[in-house]
Amino acid sequence: MHSWLTRCSIGLTTIAVAGACLMLPAPAQAAGTDIVVSRPAATAPTEATTTAPVSEAVEVEQTAVEPDPAADGDAVERATVDPFRMVGVTWGADSDAADVTVRVQVRTNGAWSDWQRLDVEDSTDGGRPGTSPLWTEAPADGVAVEVKAASGTAQDVKVTTIDPGKPEVVTPVTPASYSLSEEEEGTTEAVAADGTPKVVPMPSIITRAQWKAGAGTSCSAPVTRPKALGVVIHHTAGSNTYTKSESAGLVRSYQTYHVKGRGWCDIGYNFLVDRFGQIFEGRKGGMTKQVRAAHSGVDAVNQYATGISMMGHFDYVKPSAAMQSAVVRLAGWRLKFFGANPKGTYATGGKRYSVINGHRNVTSTGCPGKYGYAWIGAVGGLRDRTSTYVSKATSAAGAPTAAPAPIKTYATPKGVKVSASTTSAKVSWAAVAGAPGYRVMVSPTGSSAGAKYYNVGATSATITGLYSRRTYVFRVSVWNPTAKKRVSPYTAKPMPTARTRAFTAPTGVKLTTRTSTGLRFAWKAQAGAPAYRVMYWETGTTKKRYVTAYKNAVAIKNLKRGGKYQVRVSVFSPGTGERVSAYSAKPYPAGATLGATSTAPKPAPKPAPAPAPSARNVVKPSGGKVTFKGHGYGHGIGMSQYGAEGGARAGQKYDAILKKYYPGTKLTFKSATIRVQVSADTTNSVQVKHQSGLKLRTLANNAVQALPAKVGSRTVSDWTIDTAPSNRGLNTVSYKSGSAWYAFRTFKSDAQFEGPATIRLVMPNGSTRAYRGALRSAKPTKTTRDTVNVLSLEAYVRGVVAREMPSSWSMEALKAQSVAARTFGSRYLGSSRHYDICDTVSCQVYGGYADETKRTNDAILGTKGKILTYQGAPALTQFSSSSGGFTNQGSTPYLKAVSDPWDNWSGNRNHAWSHAVSASAIQKKYPTIGKLTSITVTKRNGHGSLGGRVVSLKLQGSKASRTITGVDARWAFGLKSDWFGF
Repeated sequence: MHSWLTRCSIGLTTIAVAGACLMLPAPAQAAGTDIVVSRPAATAPTEATTTAPVSEAVEVEQTAVEPDPAADGDAVERATVDPFRMVGVTWGADSDAADVTVRVQVRTNGAWSDWQRLDVEDSTDGGRPGTSPLWTEAPADGVAVEVKAASGTAQDVKVTTIDPGKPEVVTPVTPASYSLSEEEEGTTEAVAADGTPKVVPMPSIITRAQWKAGAGTSCSAPVTRPKALGVVIHHTAGSNTYTKSESAGLVRSYQTYHVKGRGWCDIGYNFLVDRFGQIFEGRKGGMTKQVRAAHSGVDAVNQYATGISMMGHFDYVKPSAAMQSAVVRLAGWRLKFFGANPKGTYATGGKRYSVINGHRNVTSTGCPGKYGYAWIGAVGGLRDRTSTYVSKATSAAGAPTAAPAPIKTYATPKGVKVSASTTSAKVSWAAVAGAPGYRVMVSPTGSSAGAKYYNVGATSATITGLYSRRTYVFRVSVWNPTAKKRVSPYTAKPMPTARTRAFTAPTGVKLTTRTSTGLRFAWKAQAGAPAYRVMYWETGTTKKRYVTAYKNAVAIKNLKRGGKYQVRVSVFSPGTGERVSAYSAKPYPAGATLGATSTAPKPAPKPAPAPAPSARNVVKPSGGKVTFKGHGYGHGIGMSQYGAEGGARAGQKYDAILKKYYPGTKLTFKSATIRVQVSADTTNSVQVKHQSGLKLRTLANNAVQALPAKVGSRTVSDWTIDTAPSNRGLNTVSYKSGSAWYAFRTFKSDAQFEGPATIRLVMPNGSTRAYRGALRSAKPTKTTRDTVNVLSLEAYVRGVVAREMPSSWSMEALKAQSVAARTFGSRYLGSSRHYDICDTVSCQVYGGYADETKRTNDAILGTKGKILTYQGAPALTQFSSSSGGFTNQGSTPYLKAVSDPWDNWSGNRNHAWSHAVSASAIQKKYPTIGKLTSITVTKRNGHGSLGGRVVSLKLQGSKASRTITGVDARWAFGLKSDWFGF
């Protein structure tokens, strides 16, 4: 019936009308009530048909479009409307316009689509001339329209927008007089699967009552004909991605547009079939009669042929196997019922037609699409399958079971009153006599888009879990809990609204604990506060930093030793990303970390004695080089990885290994989400390969959109989130088809790709790397973007352990490494930056899903959730490759220097090592000394052989001497550690 809507990308000057932002509702819950989420809904019971022309479940709005003098009298308009899923354009029947063209844009999630051309439909059913309707992929709240005529003027132009109501899966009526045998119930594409019944059954059909049709208006004669002579196959030329729960709403929308927009008496089709194989009854009275419809554009064909429309657009996809099987059964039953031969012909209106035709065989149109039309006449196609299906039948039977008795309806509840607090609202209303119950709808717009529903037995309800500082619309209807359906209209306009209040600023902020690098503050808890945002800064500076707390206390870490800091606290809503209270007032609490400003410093430890002169501590270049002999690899603080493996080989369990290297810590449990900076992706874009289930989440409103495999006729290979070309403060999502990129949508907030178990990230060099969780585009500045992997702590550790320790090592060593890695990551959670931790050796190496192994994953699973804590906070679990036999002293009480005999096993080549460095290389690093004459170790830490790690040494040269640290020497001379002699 409809032609393809050609997508355009042509600029047009339009009249701008102030837009409104569609806001998603907060997760809400009414105390003591039955929560019902509208999308998707459970199977709905049969409902008696209304006497209104269109369904009461549908909300329809018609907007007048005035001619624009600047556009030579053409109608041009851009408007904000109530949320809708279908839009069509009509104009007055007495207009003198000829060769009319119509284009529309729709606004979803704040972004306008490309211009889309709507096909102008012919009709013999009277009413208003108009276009085919457009079904949007997601709820829209704005529409732009351009109507042009080659000659004359389109008068009384109107845009019809339709909200079909909440999605619901409908169970079709089962025919009473015939049931298919088991072997006849297949729905595959093979002809044999259709069966060859002796009596053609009536297929299961979703009745008008079930899809909540309106009654329509009185249709002019002739209403019926004695028999159906044929079948005309159409397609709706609409969405191919609608869900099963959206099908009934899609049919309701077609009826509403045909009745309200086009002015027809009812829906134009006799039957509709969706991609899931569901059959819907169309124009009323035509289940077992030939009712004249308005589908072909030729009145004689409308009178004598049944119009069956396949729901979708079949210029670009083939009808699904389920849809094909359903059409075969419907056409077969219909033709056998009226005695027509599927491969025969019939004559009407002076012309002869095939019994099974495509719409394009009747009039000039592309319907039912390239693939839909090809299927009709193909070998093994619709004509062949239908003919075979009825070939052995002597008759057709079947009729739907009787509709259930009407359910009593009630008046709309009145006197709705709402009082809101910070995150909840009390709703009350006047009782309706005899009402069995009530349903409260809470929505940001007043429509079903994004609404939540609450079934209650009393005349009041308390809705909790709302977002602070948000306006909500509250509507009430009578609800029948037995039938599980609404039995009255919802509260009409003006709809009661209420705005939740802001929280008061937190009070009682005070310092409770301080360490050398951290401060802990607490304050009085706010009832119902979802979280807190803590702002802190170093006294005397202006740079502010932020951290989120989910309790009325916060530990601020990684501060400057001996620094003084001030804090302010506000209530924060993580769901909206907004502060929902003022910050705490002056005087701002302050605290100083321990260190230079500490009033009671601990006595300084006695310095280790200067090492005695020996061949181990003094050396002169020999043969133009210096040979260093040392122990260990790395900084030596905390766990030795080789030592952990040596301990496991000696029979130690992972908890004993951890206890040795981190004495004084405790094993506890932690579950969290972590944000990891993907440092190898150095571009501003986050580019991923398309795959099934891929979704886009915008973080400002937490809205999720499924990303299609095709956009129009274009097959998608890649998606990217990048800075918008015209405004680098915005994000643009684009898709790649072939070698070209196309803009998909633009928005302000951070966003991420998510959905599949793993997502393949395209790296700057064109290679791909798989990651678990989500891949986020985050803003470190207004004009740049970082790639951040957002995933569970457990999934993160999977990508760390395999990079930090050989998977072939002992399971207990791998378990110890798992706990250390998980703890190290936990310590950085809650960072005020756009990420928590990096993926390089500067933090701990993380490689994503590609680096996982079964053995390391088994070790992680064996320690699931376990971390080390010290005084209730995650410990600093530093680790290095090899301690050399004695660990190094760290910065915390539990990072002690301890003897480590486990480090010395046959496979550890780093336990003892030798490395020669040329004198010229040393002179090049320190040119001021002149020619190197000697190196003398002047101080060691006293732990282990040689007197321990080098604290300081002196380089003596022909011109001067230079004292450096052992760590400086390690990096300058390429040594494995700072524990060395000569």
